[in-house]
Amino acid sequence: MTNLTRKLYREQKLAENVVFVDGISGCGKSMIAPVLSSLKRGELWMLDHIFEYSLIMYSMGLMSLEAAETMIKIFIDHDSYNLMIGRNINTRSSDDSSAQKNKMYERYQRRINEQDGDIIIDKMKKEKPINFFMSHYILNESKPLFSALKERLKLFIVPVRHPYWTIENWINQDWDNKMGSNPRDVAIAYEFNKNIYPWHVKGWEEKYDQLNNFERAIETINRLSFDQSKIDKKFSVAQKEKIMIISFEKFATDPQNYLQSINKILDTETTSKTESVMSSMNLPRKIDPSIFSLKKNEILEKANKEKISSHHRDLLIHLADQYENNYLQGII
Repeated sequence: MTNLTRKLYREQKLAENVVFVDGISGCGKSMIAPVLSSLKRGELWMLDHIFEYSLIMYSMGLMSLEAAETMIKIFIDHDSYNLMIGRNINTRSSDDSSAQKNKMYERYQRRINEQDGDIIIDKMKKEKPINFFMSHYILNESKPLFSALKERLKLFIVPVRHPYWTIENWINQDWDNKMGSNPRDVAIAYEFNKNIYPWHVKGWEEKYDQLNNFERAIETINRLSFDQSKIDKKFSVAQKEKIMIISFEKFATDPQNYLQSINKILDTETTSKTESVMSSMNLPRKIDPSIFSLKKNEILEKANKEKISSHHRDLLIHLADQYENNYLQGII
């Protein structure tokens, strides 16, 4: 008898224009994503953790590459189809991801009463919707996403922000104590050597155990952050062409500069809704250069109170100096 193997199959496809917006908490994802959704052919941006979970489990050796890629393919199309028929739309008006807050409520209310089924296949081929998905710091784990979606993945946008703000946000949100203990937190955690760790600590658990919360935040932001040099080392030429770093501060002060590049890549354009969304988020806005020196004094004072090591104090300052040199020329 011939030995047959069963292989997962998902070669049919529905969504053809996919964009991911991925970054550390507090880096500006929720500022950028609504603007993107307002573009011509743009759909409401979504946060579906299945993509993060698949990539993380694969990176931890808990899921095969074939399974991770298949899950990504299925749920990209699953989520995109649901948007086209007004299903599972967030209508909690205070949420950043709600249809109301993104000024798209009427569109999805109308779709609820429209026909569903195979007619959507032709509708998507004709209208060429652009689907935006938000994720949390999975760029380092993202290669199966690129290999699964291939030409369907048009852009992988990485918002970045000054580390004084992202480190402070990490501490204020208390992520290190929430992950793996707070029932409301849904980030992946794991047990190792009788201790519980957030997924991103894999490989440096011993060091993590020796750090206080402030030092953990600095170390984590350092390890999770990406700049162009890190991207150049990790990704292929074809993959790098799809990765776009967006500085929070530069987007806040001059969003049109980025939008021109995005529009060209996605073959789209801004709309009247774009202006409305940007106005609601105070874009563009002025940034007082003095806030950076003030924040430096503030965060270093907190660091001193927490008695962080000289190594992590130096690392904190290095991260800030590096970010300012890379992204804040002309702003400070």
